Amino acid sequence: NFSTSIYAFPQSRITWSKDGVPLNAARRISLSADNSSISISNAQYSDRGNYRFVASNQHYTSGEGGSVQSSPVQLQIYIFPRVITDPQSSTTLNETSTYTLTCQSNGFPQTQISWYHNGSLLSSSLSTSTVSTNDTLNQPPATRSTLNVPGVNFTERGVYTCESF
Repeated sequence: NFSTSIYAFPQSRITWSKDGVPLNAARRISLSADNSSISISNAQYSDRGNYRFVASNQHYTSGEGGSVQSSPVQLQIYIFPRVITDPQSSTTLNETSTYTLTCQSNGFPQTQISWYHNGSLLSSSLSTSTVSTNDTLNQPPATRSTLNVPGVNFTERGVYTCESF
């Protein structure tokens, strides 16, 4: 919720914008009857941005075009990390095989990935992570981690899992 209080006579007309684009009531966005407050229900990643209002009336002339504009208020939407690509469920290898596992997650702020072998945290030096800067309006950036298990032998058998945080 964002709200403002404007004291003016005659009463000011209030309009809202997000990232410079006029904002109107929509499915998840509601405005109060006098437009003094805005409410976003079920906020999503695409709702992040800079919100501001403009108040104007017929007698206010010291602002540009008879109006006054607020400073922007930045809305950040935090997304819990979630794994979007899991390693394969089961693989059989011979002793000379090198096996590569990949895990991908997204969230905001940027996620990190840790690898576990039979429940024990593996050294981060065994994996490489890359961050996707493809931060679109609707999806937060993704982190992709690759774990290389070289020369598989008896001690490397077991369950490998990735965790995003």
